[in-house]
Amino acid sequence: MKNKCDKRLRLFARPKTTLTLSPSEHDMLVTEEYGDLVDLESGCWSAVLGHSKYTLQEAIRDLKYPVHTHQFFDCPHFDKLVQRLTDSAKLPVPYCAAFLSSGTEAVSLCVMLTELLTSRHKCLSLTISYLGAACGLRMPRDPEKWTDINPADCFHCPMEKHCDHCTKFQSIDFSSYASFVLEPGNSGGLLLFPPNKLIKFIATRIKAAGGMLIMNEVTTGIGRTGKFFGYQHYEEFCQPDLCPDFIAMGKNLGNGYPISGVLVASRYQSQLEKSGFRYVQSHSDDPLGTIVALKTLTAIAQQNLVAQAERKGELLRMQLNDSPFIKEFRGKGLMNGIILQPNIHAENVYEELLKEGFFTGFSENYNLIRIYAPLSTTEDTLITFCHIFLRILKEQGKSS
Repeated sequence: MKNKCDKRLRLFARPKTTLTLSPSEHDMLVTEEYGDLVDLESGCWSAVLGHSKYTLQEAIRDLKYPVHTHQFFDCPHFDKLVQRLTDSAKLPVPYCAAFLSSGTEAVSLCVMLTELLTSRHKCLSLTISYLGAACGLRMPRDPEKWTDINPADCFHCPMEKHCDHCTKFQSIDFSSYASFVLEPGNSGGLLLFPPNKLIKFIATRIKAAGGMLIMNEVTTGIGRTGKFFGYQHYEEFCQPDLCPDFIAMGKNLGNGYPISGVLVASRYQSQLEKSGFRYVQSHSDDPLGTIVALKTLTAIAQQNLVAQAERKGELLRMQLNDSPFIKEFRGKGLMNGIILQPNIHAENVYEELLKEGFFTGFSENYNLIRIYAPLSTTEDTLITFCHIFLRILKEQGKSS
């Protein structure tokens, strides 16, 4: 319950339970109400290495550069970070980059740059794609600027024919759009991965009409789905002729530290820099952020955590798939959502998990438990969670 002296403005849906953080010297969340909690939400989906603070502490301890500088100054860590991202993701074409502070800002900049390059001012996306909290990106989006395709009937499309024959696309003039913006799978926490046939069709038509591809990897990037970037589950985007023009990244780039980024295909760099367009914010390409990001990526590579995420996700689904109390299991890698049967309430399960030492996400509207575990979560921890979770489901099922 919120007390009358509380000065925190909460603009988000809250559970009935209160969670008050206490200081911690290790990887657990420590709360006054429940003691130690294993965080299976990675903070707000960003702490890909969990809550051990060594990445940030090492960066600050070893920092030989200013924390913050003017944009006129170059830092050698910048080029190293761009190269590390390119190599880690095995990107088929070269990219340049800008590093910012938030995922919303990264997506917004991508949209602006595609409008600049194409001289078009409309964008195409999906109704299930969450693009950011800014007024121009959040749902419902302005229909004068955005066309949001509803893919609901595409998930079980009975048509063997090409999407060209679908009435959904007959009124769309692809040549009027600057870009197609895809969030590959998170769907604002609903974990809906758009069908390959649909995404390939839209991307191919947009590119053929002179538009561009933006991948919103704010949540799905940096190994979360068992691929370095979530869009890489769509094999077509891994080829040079259909690879993304822009890739937006969020704070998982710095394990929750406020650094985000935009990767831009290098073939556009000269045109953008000569265009007269200017975009600067206080933390553009700051040394501390780039160093934290480099340390995060180094830890992920050294521990082979992207490949581990795929294996751990398979383990999680294998442990839980046969439960009669689970209606549907969605996910890839360590980005998972469990939709419960109607007689079991997600918030009740969430509260019981807290008592057992596990913090998860949940949605009462969709009766869903969300597990976005850090890539560093051990298999033993996941197995322990599954045993406790199944027991709670069974107990809740009996009492309903």
